[in-house]
Amino acid sequence: MSSGVLQGKTITAIGGGLDSGCAVALGKAYCWGIYNGSGGLGSDGVVASAPTVAVPVSTSGVLAGKFVTALSVGMDHTCVIASGLPYCWGANEMGDLGAPPTADDMAQVPVAVNVSGVLAGKTVSAISAGGGWTTCAMADGAPYCWGFNAEGQLGNNTTTNSAVPVAVDLSGVLAGKSITSLQMGHTTTCALASGRVYCWGENGDGTVGTTSVFQSSWVPVAVDWTGVLAGKVATALSLTYGTACVIADGSPYCWGDNGNGNLGAGSDTAYSYVPVAVVTTGVLAGKSATTISSGMNHTCVLASGQPFCWGNDYSGELGDGSLNPSFVPVAVVTDGALSGRTITQIVASYDPSFALTAGAPNTPMAAGAFTALASVRMLDTRIGLGAASKGPLPAGASVALQILGRGGVPATSVSAVEFNLTAVSPSSGGYQIGRAHV
Repeated sequence: MSSGVLQGKTITAIGGGLDSGCAVALGKAYCWGIYNGSGGLGSDGVVASAPTVAVPVSTSGVLAGKFVTALSVGMDHTCVIASGLPYCWGANEMGDLGAPPTADDMAQVPVAVNVSGVLAGKTVSAISAGGGWTTCAMADGAPYCWGFNAEGQLGNNTTTNSAVPVAVDLSGVLAGKSITSLQMGHTTTCALASGRVYCWGENGDGTVGTTSVFQSSWVPVAVDWTGVLAGKVATALSLTYGTACVIADGSPYCWGDNGNGNLGAGSDTAYSYVPVAVVTTGVLAGKSATTISSGMNHTCVLASGQPFCWGNDYSGELGDGSLNPSFVPVAVVTDGALSGRTITQIVASYDPSFALTAGAPNTPMAAGAFTALASVRMLDTRIGLGAASKGPLPAGASVALQILGRGGVPATSVSAVEFNLTAVSPSSGGYQIGRAHV
């Protein structure tokens, strides 16, 4: 996938949907796939010469001049974050794109999500396009959702669809908690907050993670933490069609749909309404899991830098070369295209699996390729947040920053590097500029 329009570009994020995949490279989005009928490629109708060939997502409209930092690919729509704001394209039957549905219920180019209401003035830091015409985003540490809401997956204590973002109800179990991850499945949504998981929406397969069998929830509820997760701290979360998974204390745990063994617990029992432990006595023995991704019928993890998957393998999504389903983790083959590469991200999509690697294999850094930067004093130049947020950062203060773009290594005649950043927390009121002399 590094040929064509992606040739020579560094990919920083990947995502996969039902019929398409997308990537972010140098601040722009690119997509590929076998079907563009709903505008899922975002290319204004441009179709590649083959399904595996990427095409650029249109930047002639709302994305003109903007820098894409994150993306999420749903079943038939895709969303990105660009310069701190959300944009989507694809199917829009239920307001999935955060904009009023059109006559043909789709957008073949990115459209701006409506941020004039609950998202006004907020910086979006994460986005998740679901499989059931719903999208959720995290802005300034709080969750917001839009689109289809028949099962209460918007989390606002209603079942009314919304073509504009609405705030998730934070008056209950999420009150006062810091949300660090937000994931949208088919008709269920989950959030990771303060080391535990909270879900809302449909619970037909146990995806909400409580013992309330078949009972959907229109507001967030706490996932059962009294069994295998008792005393553990969750650090990563994934949710797709009907399965939710977490990494807690270095090990994977899952709940929900298990029709293809996608819980990794050693059986294909239809479902589990509470978290179960993924089998770690085989290929995962002694390894520490850091990243997890649940697909429609399979799940993958990165553990001690290596990829492992379990569940359905009808299309080879487990990557072990067998085409045989597995109810326990198996090792992904890494002696071919992945040989010598460091995997930084793994995505279990609706069918395929994707892996993002860092750089070319076995390529050492040339001596003297980079010059260390001297320590610098950061100044907070934002506006609109009061006098306390301007000038030098006081001792003990901290501001979470996100780099929006970067240049190459400066020539020897260059005496300084300038880069733009935006604050993630506290809420952004403008940009910061950092300058470092070399």
